[in-house]
Amino acid sequence: MKGSFKTALVAAVVSAFVAAGAAVATTKTFVLGTTNTVDAASTVTAASSGLNAKVLQLINNSTGSAATALGLTTPSSRPPLIVNSQAKVVNLNADKLDGIDSAAFIRPPIGNAYSVFDNDMTTCDATQHCDGHLVLPNLPPGSYVISAKTIFNYANHGAVLAGGSIIATCSLTAGIDSDQAQTEVYAKDGAGARIQTLPLQVVHTFTGTGQVDLSCQDQISAAYWLWAKITALRVGAISNVPG
Repeated sequence: MKGSFKTALVAAVVSAFVAAGAAVATTKTFVLGTTNTVDAASTVTAASSGLNAKVLQLINNSTGSAATALGLTTPSSRPPLIVNSQAKVVNLNADKLDGIDSAAFIRPPIGNAYSVFDNDMTTCDATQHCDGHLVLPNLPPGSYVISAKTIFNYANHGAVLAGGSIIATCSLTAGIDSDQAQTEVYAKDGAGARIQTLPLQVVHTFTGTGQVDLSCQDQISAAYWLWAKITALRVGAISNVPG
């Protein structure tokens, strides 16, 4: 049904939901149930003592998919609404902050960094063939920059190394991403330790609970893998592309 208001009520209704600055002229009538065209702005101000209530209440009881109580439309370069208060509006939800979706923000309880170490991660079988293995388990879903290091110690095996060398290899694995480090230890005169540090780094995004593995081995037996450590630092996002 269509109806009409007098000038004062017309101005009050229009000013509540026309943010771009259009208003019903004083000589026109605001007609419900149709489109009204205006050519001037309107302002509604409560009495000097103020009004302890809503100046305007819009109610729409429809449960339809397009139902709402208010629609504000402006050009894409202009804000649909202007406010003058920093007070929090109850139940007014915002999905983005500076163009970033809420799902992109890290939410508690999530730690920033995870680490595990072993001063001697060496394990040997019955033939005294020794490898090194260290695991950082139970990482929460997210993106990580992961680093690891260990010290390869091949001590007092001059007879084995005489005139040659051995190669030691470590791999750091997180999901489908991995890094490898390799060193070659050469023979030298006299008995003594042959020590090399192997650093590794990898980036990876876990969609579920994740695990990082550091695994080391050499060509022959009786090496030692000492002072091993894995550290996973959680970050907001990573970019991992070929160079």
